[in-house]
Amino acid sequence: MSETHELSDDAKAVLGSWFGMMNVDGDLHFAMQKVRPTDRAKAALDELVSAGWLGYSPAQGGGHTYILMRGARRWMRWLQARAKKGDQSVNFKLVEPIRPNEGGSHDQ
Repeated sequence: MSETHELSDDAKAVLGSWFGMMNVDGDLHFAMQKVRPTDRAKAALDELVSAGWLGYSPAQGGGHTYILMRGARRWMRWLQARAKKGDQSVNFKLVEPIRPNEGGSHDQ
């Protein structure tokens, strides 16, 4: 995907917060047992997979693994600058608890 692909602010915020300190090929795993990404964070993760920033691999037991495909430090700096300016649009809940008897898995 082109470097000029325009990511949504939600995707940039997720990229900066969860992946901004990672090296390429670093991964983030959700076991989907106690917590899961919120719908908003999941939509941003899906966008990042589609845009080629993240790889995705389903894990046994319904988990999800996201692999960083490109360096994301600039998005961490972008997020920090937005937060410093008091921009509340990039301040949103990333994970939510999974309640007992509730399915943990988001469909991929």
